[in-house]
Amino acid sequence: IDMNRSKYILCFYILFYKSILKWIVESRGNIMKKKYDGWLGTFEYDSKEFKIDTMIYEYLHYIGSETDGSKIIIPKGIEKCRFMFRNCKLKTPPIIPDTVEDCAFMFIRCESLEYAPDILNLDKLKECGYMFSGCNNLKKAPSIPKGVRSCMGMFEKCINLEEAPSVIPDTVEDCSYMFSGCNSLKKAPSVTNKMADCSFMFYHCTNLEEKPSIPEGTSS
Repeated sequence: IDMNRSKYILCFYILFYKSILKWIVESRGNIMKKKYDGWLGTFEYDSKEFKIDTMIYEYLHYIGSETDGSKIIIPKGIEKCRFMFRNCKLKTPPIIPDTVEDCAFMFIRCESLEYAPDILNLDKLKECGYMFSGCNNLKKAPSIPKGVRSCMGMFEKCINLEEAPSVIPDTVEDCSYMFSGCNSLKKAPSVTNKMADCSFMFYHCTNLEEKPSIPEGTSS
């Protein structure tokens, strides 16, 4: 009887300490979660991986060291991802939530990025200025969704970019410097918006096989 009682007491303490340990772990996780409601959107973020920084405007800055983007969770509810991964050592990109409207400078100077994220399903996306600027390892550009307004400098100095999007949507108003310095690019995309600013769009694209087709009336 004493032996059985001892077993019951031991089991009780084991379960008790397990529950305490679980509570501690969950509490620490909750402490690391921070809420944000402002210019960037309304969301929760992990303070071990992100922090709110300022560069003229507030931005959510990734401060982790992960190179595999599939292991990084961008907070659902965020609307602006400006400068989020600037100068990061990412090799593969994370999934961008469909709440995002602004990706300007998002991956600027991510020199190890091997391919771009899929942005075609981002129906709210409007700003892509300098999104991949200086991504030296990028070889293929993603398709650009209809609704985007600015692609200014989007692939500037992507020196190994070989494949551009086939078409620039007619919603895009600014294509200036979009492929500036992309000296590995061989085929230019089709520009359909006659009102677009295309100035210096293909500046120093020295390996283009054909002259880019830009509608008359555009600024180029």
